[in-house]
Amino acid sequence: MVTNKEEIDMKKAFTMLELVFVIVVIGILAAAILPSIKSTSDSEATIHLQSQIRYVQHLAMVNDRFDASNSTWMANRWRIEFSGTNNTTYSIVRANINDGAIGTPIYAKDPLNNTDMKDINLADKYHITDIAFISASGNVDGSCQGKTSISFDHLGRPMVGDINSTTTAYTSANLMKEECTIAINHNNPDAPVLKIGMDTTSIRLHPETGYAHIIKVGS
Repeated sequence: MVTNKEEIDMKKAFTMLELVFVIVVIGILAAAILPSIKSTSDSEATIHLQSQIRYVQHLAMVNDRFDASNSTWMANRWRIEFSGTNNTTYSIVRANINDGAIGTPIYAKDPLNNTDMKDINLADKYHITDIAFISASGNVDGSCQGKTSISFDHLGRPMVGDINSTTTAYTSANLMKEECTIAINHNNPDAPVLKIGMDTTSIRLHPETGYAHIIKVGS
């Protein structure tokens, strides 16, 4: 005969079926949440980088480097430069070149803590794997394909590529002529160049205006 105490103990205990059900539910929730966590990290990295590109454009417009007494003034424009493993590190910097004489580079100050914006590692902060620059026409003059530096003139127009050796204000190779897609966190870090259509979060940078907005490439 089952006593009242035994009935209460049986009601308190989990059956094997209930335990299996709970484990299955936890597994389903984990599968749904983990991709969202990764997506959030991707989005944060993209928003962060978009803000930094706009900051560089702002610096270039309010701190025009034109100097009639310096024949190489155009090399001193503010820029964002990418380096490190798969371009996951960036600096906001301008050269310090006077009539061809190269001085110590000058780094922008972080508006939040007044530290130099030098060698900021996005892989460590956001766990992204790489950043690539893509143009629809490939590596031609005025495209960002394969470049690692974006600068702006006093009107906010984007320029691409290394400008340290530039001796004229504008060249056909440097002034951006077509849209640039900055692709972030590709699923295959071994791919040498990202292709439009792959699954990644991206920033689209427009020529002439320098307008930067976030897009989604792939599914």
